[in-house]
Amino acid sequence: MENENVFIEQAKRIPQLEQLYVIFGVGTRLPFVTCDEEDFTDQIWTFVEEEKAKHYADVRRENFQDILAVVKVTREQLLQFFSGLYSYGIDVIMFQEEERLTKLPLNKLVVQPDFSKLPEDKRPFLNPQMQLSGIHFMQEMHRKERNAQALHEYEEEMAVNIVRSRFLVPHEIEGDAPLADGSNIRIPCVTNKDGQMFQPIFTDLQEMAKFDKERKFRASAIPFQNIQKVMGKEVKGIVINPMSLNIILMADKIPALIERFKSAE
Repeated sequence: MENENVFIEQAKRIPQLEQLYVIFGVGTRLPFVTCDEEDFTDQIWTFVEEEKAKHYADVRRENFQDILAVVKVTREQLLQFFSGLYSYGIDVIMFQEEERLTKLPLNKLVVQPDFSKLPEDKRPFLNPQMQLSGIHFMQEMHRKERNAQALHEYEEEMAVNIVRSRFLVPHEIEGDAPLADGSNIRIPCVTNKDGQMFQPIFTDLQEMAKFDKERKFRASAIPFQNIQKVMGKEVKGIVINPMSLNIILMADKIPALIERFKSAE
């Protein structure tokens, strides 16, 4: 176990680096997350040297069929990157420099904001449990050889978190205010390779910003149990975080999902 002096040393060291190489999941387009087998902390993997990062990705591909990418995070991006990890439920940064591997708690590197004293309507919209369970599920889904038992457990945990979460639903309004019949409200959709339309919903503003780069949509926070009330008539279902997790739920499966897990709310 690393001692406090090591944490302090590395917390000072990392922000001074010109760049850091981070392991990402190709399927999720998010930092690759592993769960420690002893203390069950969720961790991401970072490297000072690109070659060591590539070696880690190769080893994971060979031994676990994980399809990974190495992403460079520059010094200017480091603070925003690490701060954003709280929205994914990350606990630990695995930091390798030369032959030294440090297990660094995220809160030793960047302080987790405390929003508890803010009014509820002023707090940032976050869904870390939903994001984390979604990451674990989709990482397993994208493996060449899936572990059926692990996939089932990840799916169950993710489903519980989906049902008990609120999501951001984007829309734009023609005019100054919505009409009573909703005729001037436009809801964006995404289309799959078969031409089917799905309505995107988002776990947080960070994920919505990836989709709405021009910032033209407003967003309403809707409990998942009410999500069908705001679904377009022509859509086949919803897609959660289409720019990363891309979790698709068919419309006809949503009622059963809610009924099964609504007691977890």
